[in-house]
Amino acid sequence: DQTALDAAWDLVKGLDGETREGLRVAASVSALKGEAGGVKLWDLARAAVGLSHAGLVARGLGEEVQLAPLVESLKTGQVQADRWLALYEGDWGQSLSPLYAAASL
Repeated sequence: DQTALDAAWDLVKGLDGETREGLRVAASVSALKGEAGGVKLWDLARAAVGLSHAGLVARGLGEEVQLAPLVESLKTGQVQADRWLALYEGDWGQSLSPLYAAASL
């Protein structure tokens, strides 16, 4: 959907290289809690997921349901890695073996 693509470009076109790089690093360290150049990743992700949802709805194929994990992360502030880390440190007893089953498609 060209409207969604144009809106996504509008969302990021004003970000300079330093901010983009800062956001990339912040995402790898802090996930949705990251921030760089006055831009909060949570806000950027929320806007991007909203645009994605609108674009997928416009396609009319029902694909917007695939955004559910991202919507859940935005609601809770936790990404999948946060949930797996909590399991690793808790129920999984610091074993990575259960991760393979949990992550399998």
